[in-house]
Amino acid sequence: MSTIKAVFFDLGDTLVERNPEVNEEFIKLIFAALGNSTPSDVDLPKLRQRLKATERAIWNSYKPKELLKIQTLEDEKSFLSKDFYPAVLKRWGLDNPPQVLLDELAVRQLGPTTFQCFPDVNDTLARLKGLGLILGCVSNALPSAEGILQHLELWDSFDCLMLSYRSDCRCLKPNRGIHRKAMNGLGVTSGEAIFIDDRPGFVNPARRVYAQAILLDRDGSHPDEKCPKIEHLGRLFPLLDQENLKAGPTGIPFGQLPLYGARIRTEFFMSDKSAILTRFWGIFNNDFFRFCARLVGRYVMPGLPRTSMKHVLPIVTRLITLHPRR
Repeated sequence: MSTIKAVFFDLGDTLVERNPEVNEEFIKLIFAALGNSTPSDVDLPKLRQRLKATERAIWNSYKPKELLKIQTLEDEKSFLSKDFYPAVLKRWGLDNPPQVLLDELAVRQLGPTTFQCFPDVNDTLARLKGLGLILGCVSNALPSAEGILQHLELWDSFDCLMLSYRSDCRCLKPNRGIHRKAMNGLGVTSGEAIFIDDRPGFVNPARRVYAQAILLDRDGSHPDEKCPKIEHLGRLFPLLDQENLKAGPTGIPFGQLPLYGARIRTEFFMSDKSAILTRFWGIFNNDFFRFCARLVGRYVMPGLPRTSMKHVLPIVTRLITLHPRR
């Protein structure tokens, strides 16, 4: 049975969020620029969600090479005031927002005091440290992230900070390279680490890298996602029990399998047969096997009927159990 040695977290909307009061100030500034009256307290929660969704959609529209150009706080301020917030405000009906508004939004976004920790963060990190676990942060971050981490006293909580803009990283999720760099920095293997993020688009690819990747769905906005989910960080601790560490809520239990050189309890989904092969990659730990496994998982296994799968999978499982990585 393997032991989980490290837990990696995303940063934004996983550990920290923008203060609700600041969101309300942003909305009031936008409404004033539109010439509308101040929204009522009843409407503010929906408007906050709309603003968050708009900002996330704009952020996701940028290519990695565009974001990796942002190296300093000055670069970030210029990006926010000249590119990001003009695109956000355009979706709110402001085609030519005043520069003073754009500058104010950018300055507020850059300020460390603009952000706060979620209520469950400090206790969770302290408990994980108390269990002797190594902690890491893997984030598609801009330079202002360092000030936020220091202001919220999170900087020293982590043994590894893999922030995408830094020279020691230079890649973004969902690229698995950022995860491998983080694990290499801490000297842990894939079978010894788990990852928590609030975005399914980052969690699902990470399931091929970690012993487990978990979706943090605080507001229940991803009911149809089949990956492992928790509603708050306190739910993480039962998953650290090796008997409960699984690849999903439903599937075919395989018992104790050697995964990335270690034995943990896991499951596989019949609906995603390629995941069966990719879960075995780390046993051989070479690019050629990964390439072959991808081809077999994509082109061969989907063509096998369910009856054949019942015969094939026990054989594969038995072979790997007999030949674990040393």
